[in-house]
Amino acid sequence: MPEARNRLLALAAIFLTSSPAFARQAGRDTTVIQLERLPVTVARSTTAIAKLPVAVSTVLATAIRDARSTVGLDESLARVPGVFVNNRYNFSLGTRISIRGLGSRAAFGVRGIRVLSDGIPLTMPDGQTNLNNLELGDVDRIDILRGPSSALYGNAAGGVISIVTEAAPAQFSSELRAFGGNAGVTGAGLDQFFKVQAKAGGPLGPGGFVASLSRMETDGYRAYSRAKQTLFNLVAREPIGDRSRLDVVFNFYDSPLAESAGALPLDSVRRDPRMAWPNNVRTGSGEATRQFQLGAAFAQAFENGRLDVATYALGRDVANALPFAYIDLSRRGGGTRATWAGTSFNGRLAATGGLDVEWMSDDRQEFNNDGGRAGSEMSKDQRDQVTTLAPFVQIQYSLGPRIDAQAGIRFDNARFETDDRFVADGRDDSGGRTLSKISPMAGLSAVVSDGVRVYGNVATAFQTPTTTELINAPPAAGDACCPGGFNSGLDPQRAISFEIGARGSIGRFDLDIAAYQMKVDKTIVPFQVADVDGREFFRNAGESRHRGLEVATTANAGRHSLTVAWTFNDFIFVDDGDPSVSNEGNQLPGVPRNHLWAGLRVAPAPRLRVDLEVDRTGSYYANDANDATARNDAAAVVEVRLLYAGRIAGAAFHPFLAIANATDTRYNSSVVVNAVGRRYYEPAPRRSVLIGMSLATGGWAAR
Repeated sequence: MPEARNRLLALAAIFLTSSPAFARQAGRDTTVIQLERLPVTVARSTTAIAKLPVAVSTVLATAIRDARSTVGLDESLARVPGVFVNNRYNFSLGTRISIRGLGSRAAFGVRGIRVLSDGIPLTMPDGQTNLNNLELGDVDRIDILRGPSSALYGNAAGGVISIVTEAAPAQFSSELRAFGGNAGVTGAGLDQFFKVQAKAGGPLGPGGFVASLSRMETDGYRAYSRAKQTLFNLVAREPIGDRSRLDVVFNFYDSPLAESAGALPLDSVRRDPRMAWPNNVRTGSGEATRQFQLGAAFAQAFENGRLDVATYALGRDVANALPFAYIDLSRRGGGTRATWAGTSFNGRLAATGGLDVEWMSDDRQEFNNDGGRAGSEMSKDQRDQVTTLAPFVQIQYSLGPRIDAQAGIRFDNARFETDDRFVADGRDDSGGRTLSKISPMAGLSAVVSDGVRVYGNVATAFQTPTTTELINAPPAAGDACCPGGFNSGLDPQRAISFEIGARGSIGRFDLDIAAYQMKVDKTIVPFQVADVDGREFFRNAGESRHRGLEVATTANAGRHSLTVAWTFNDFIFVDDGDPSVSNEGNQLPGVPRNHLWAGLRVAPAPRLRVDLEVDRTGSYYANDANDATARNDAAAVVEVRLLYAGRIAGAAFHPFLAIANATDTRYNSSVVVNAVGRRYYEPAPRRSVLIGMSLATGGWAAR
């Protein structure tokens, strides 16, 4: 990337990237207590987060942006117990995120977890989530609701991630961040990966705004894994009078290049982990994507209540070359949410009721892959539409000064329709399916001592198959591939969870602990077919049981801190749903039984900070059969960061150095579950060096 090198060197002497002010260096990265001070973005409630009878974590800006590449949620969510993030180092597929095992089936993007950015859904009505338009360099905090939440958010709410952009500064401010790295390639220069972000914010009338523009390019660690992307984000928040406010969110994402190296069999990983699968190179596998999203949220306060109305619209165009086909997809979608929240009985009762309406329309054409271009043979031409209508209500009631109760219920009605416009096969596969579900939840929380609260809940979740999963029906016996329309044999996945937990602080220690057992019916699991290279199909298993323990604690000592988060997962098939095999009692693939994260922060001098992080992932299986030869080995990965806070002519000057995988461990960061040909493994980069700096002015220079 000679052009990348030139741009990077031109910027490096002045601003090579990122860290917010060291005035926050002693602050917690993960908030466990004192959460009453934070708005509850993830719980659709005005109740203080500490009173909620659910497992909630909050990750703050220092753990999201400081000395990090800000291109994937794995950088900030690894510290959250119960959350497992696979960075696939493949920008055409994206990051896979699972919460308590839900979401681990995702072939690309995020499944089974609801994701919002500034209150606007990134998750589509069918449960698909693409994180392309997420600029982590702008994020102030991330709230994570760990566990089934369909009573609040409906379809695909096995957990909820709510991302909040930083507030506008009181005076005009700017920040330029740039950084480069070697992408894990031994001996490579710092132009293998680079990102530049320019950001501005300040007053706008009575309100304020934050706008940013970023450019990222990488050659990738593996062969055939280059990517380029440009991202623009704007958030404006304007008060209207004394009791109302209008927020506007706009983002635009353009990625003309995202190559896909493909997964590898174990012998290839051992021989050359940087290699790309030859068929992926031959077929030009990868994608080019362009997306915009616009959202607006209006809030009006009344004497005893508040009205919130939010609406959004998006457009997404994807040209996707896959080993088995070339897909041209045009997506349009949007939705509106209206809620009313009020209190009565001297504030002891808080009730919220509302309605969600969402829609999505995909125009999909599928051709043979002609060297990475659309060939002359069309195999699909259809329009897939999803509309959802969902009323919901939740109630919080104070049973006394130390006990609070919450209950909620939601009804989701999702209509899937397909219009088959491909007539060359002589069939009309048009049709539709209506998938509906009532989702209740109930819980209690109680103060047991100063600063410590215990809670328990019963909660539910359901996940419809996404349109991508529904349209990929496996071939019938004797057919090469694959029927149009929807897979009528694929049903929604349902879950019910029982959970107890505690959170709070004792002296200098923060504590968050949760234990749960969850029954999942008709678990959606992926599989592949030998004669269709790379295409994912899906089926329902009969039942799986998820049982787990999550513990996180932080010890604070002035400017120094130690955080440890441990997750134990016991996820097994009770009924594998396939009479031809016997996988009962086997572990669900794709998720480790043990995951340990530890982070030590020390500040040896007022302007200097050193972070040391260890992420230890236990071994896990890559297929339902739990073959010994399909086991991804355990790995411990060490990361070191050095940050310095300086001043230049009134501006904040923050250089940093980060070394990822500092011990140069060979490991696979992700697997493709049940892959054909035993091509399960996606190797992670070796030792990576990232060097950068930021230059901030105005209010951002003082933070």
